[in-house]
Amino acid sequence: MKNKFFLASLLLLSLTISCQKFSLDPKKQPWSSEWLVPVLKTSFSLDNLKSLQNSTVSFPLSAFDIGIPSLGIPINVSQVFINHIGPFAQPVADWLHKANLDSLRLTVSMQNVFPIIIDSSTKVVFRNDPDTNNAANILYSTVIGHDVLPNETFTLNVDVFNKSIEDTLYLYLDEFNSPGGSNITFNPQPSIITSTIKVIDVASMEVKTNHGFRFVDTVPTSFLLGQGVNTGNGQSINLKGLDSIVTGMVHAFVDNGMSLNMDLQVYVLDANRSKIDSFFSNRANIVGGNNNVVTGDPTHVATTDNLINLDKSKLGHLTQGSYYLFDFGMNSNGYPGAYVKMSRKAKVALQLVGDVKIQKQ
Repeated sequence: MKNKFFLASLLLLSLTISCQKFSLDPKKQPWSSEWLVPVLKTSFSLDNLKSLQNSTVSFPLSAFDIGIPSLGIPINVSQVFINHIGPFAQPVADWLHKANLDSLRLTVSMQNVFPIIIDSSTKVVFRNDPDTNNAANILYSTVIGHDVLPNETFTLNVDVFNKSIEDTLYLYLDEFNSPGGSNITFNPQPSIITSTIKVIDVASMEVKTNHGFRFVDTVPTSFLLGQGVNTGNGQSINLKGLDSIVTGMVHAFVDNGMSLNMDLQVYVLDANRSKIDSFFSNRANIVGGNNNVVTGDPTHVATTDNLINLDKSKLGHLTQGSYYLFDFGMNSNGYPGAYVKMSRKAKVALQLVGDVKIQKQ
């Protein structure tokens, strides 16, 4: 691993040296130069992965769920009281063992299409498992707070702090209460409950072993070959659109501080976000690192070097792109125990360094 870090440092050092070795007179043709240049540098951590826990699910609540036996005909309904309606299971991620959160936003809306009032004392409750007898599994609980009239929609927005979630959340309406009504008709149309969970800040995350998932992110390009390479005498070579013959390779150094094996492809997108090329001929394989199973902090950062062969056509595509799409495949295959844990300190750093030869006729 030290050799890999030494090689990366040496390549970046060579960039500074190379800027002093060549001077370019644009009036003189032809010229030929070899350059070591930084191409791309980026990283991601749990702040990027948190989007995988965002989830919105809608659930129907039928008249039969609240004990109404007849539909389509006028009936008298005495007071309704039900201890627990649910569970309404909301998947988070099948690979997630537990996410320890600094903050989480919960949004619940309930469209009452019933011809009866839903009383303000009715509770909205989120649980980490469906056991209604275990108070320790309650993520959040609150009363509705005002009567929800027929054809009215109730909405709850709340931020929850310093809680944990698992692979599935369970939504309940507890102590469901209604005064009922006389000569009212229930239709087959159900009321609708919509629940959204949005992770805001993650303290640490536990991923089940022998599970996999994907992480995809799109960012604007910052391809340095298209921004100009300083020649050392106040001039710069802008390779973007240059009519040149360019050959060489790019070293893709990845420092993986997560207990996850990965494979990676970086796509180049045009201004309309259509794919025009990719960095790798085949997906790059990235060796998994290691994290302390208690704290989630990195104990070993694994370094991988994948080579990208360049030619004039590929370089043209890379420098003409407007966006990069990072497509990571991740898995915890082969790690011991029931899960691997990662803290905020666990990161993956990607650096591309190009070794190119430029020749202009």
